[in-house]
Amino acid sequence: MLIPHAFNLEVSSPGLERPLRNPADFKRFKGKKARVKVRHPIGDQKVFIGLIGDSDENGFELLFEDGTNNRFLMDQVRKARLTL
Repeated sequence: MLIPHAFNLEVSSPGLERPLRNPADFKRFKGKKARVKVRHPIGDQKVFIGLIGDSDENGFELLFEDGTNNRFLMDQVRKARLTL
């Protein structure tokens, strides 16, 4: 016996709220909903939620429900993840 006592093994995956860390992630998940937190406010806002649009090695576009969009540079982003 390798482990002499009972234990629970939990396995998880990034799944629905997968972190988006690099340009390839944004390209891979184009059209998916994302939550983006920026390092410094844009206007008076630091958190943005929208669909991932076009992306390249420098940044990505986020499409909002009201039909507008915004381009974010990768170095502006503090944290980004897929969301429901």
